Amino acid sequence: MGETQQIIGGRVRAVRESKGLTQEQLSLMVGVSRMSIWRLENDSENVSVACLDKLLDGLGCTIIELLRDDYLEVIVGEKR
Repeated sequence: MGETQQIIGGRVRAVRESKGLTQEQLSLMVGVSRMSIWRLENDSENVSVACLDKLLDGLGCTIIELLRDDYLEVIVGEKR
């Protein structure tokens, strides 16, 4: 898959983990299957924009924030 998809999947995983959520917990929160989350995080299949939007809403971030190079540093800093 493409480089952008790899970046998005990796960052979704990092944000999810930083919030202490499992794939199952996030899936129940947003109404997206755990397999859809796994596929996104592991770059094995494209997910729809609607699915990504639900995930980001559940994680409390926007696509713009997710793609910022320093976003992960910002959310980890907030946890301290």
